[in-house]
Amino acid sequence: MSSDYSQQYEDFIAALERLFHIKSNEPIEDMCNTITNTLISKYHLSIKHITKLIREAIRYNYASGANYFKILKHIGADFSFWDFEFEKEDSIEYIVMHDQIDKFKEYTVQHSISDDEDFLKVPNFDIDAFVQGINVKLTLIEACAYFGSVNIFYFLISNDISKITENCLNYAVIGGNQDIINKCLKENKMDINCLRSIIRTQS
Repeated sequence: MSSDYSQQYEDFIAALERLFHIKSNEPIEDMCNTITNTLISKYHLSIKHITKLIREAIRYNYASGANYFKILKHIGADFSFWDFEFEKEDSIEYIVMHDQIDKFKEYTVQHSISDDEDFLKVPNFDIDAFVQGINVKLTLIEACAYFGSVNIFYFLISNDISKITENCLNYAVIGGNQDIINKCLKENKMDINCLRSIIRTQS
């Protein structure tokens, strides 16, 4: 029965799966067509509903945030009240997000880096962050875990620049890099937040 049910909505499930895992360098045209033809025309999802889905997707796929905003603009979503800008390609935040280890090493030669302060803010979509201005603050090592930036993660640890925090495991689960997850498991145990993140990232 469950197999028949999932087969019946196979295109719907595939559309959501693709939406939640879109890549930062992926053209958005095909995704926009899928949203229009499958989610809107066939399954009658409203623009408001799709906007909520995309906001949740950004939380777990923040590195592709700029692409999600292009999609929202393409489908005519109202997000004028979202005062949020994504990182530019030449910024240190972008370098970390995309695990550009060579550029990161060059940056460390010219700049001092510390993991004692907030490195990056990402939206907390559980409580309408764009409306209320509430963000999650990540340290540098936590950002590496969040984005699955394994090369920079191990560079920070091996050079004693950063230490694994209590939150790293939860962010590592979201980032999905198994090497980072295993390293964090040596320092911390799974908790309810980790389990929630596992469920959401696999949904």
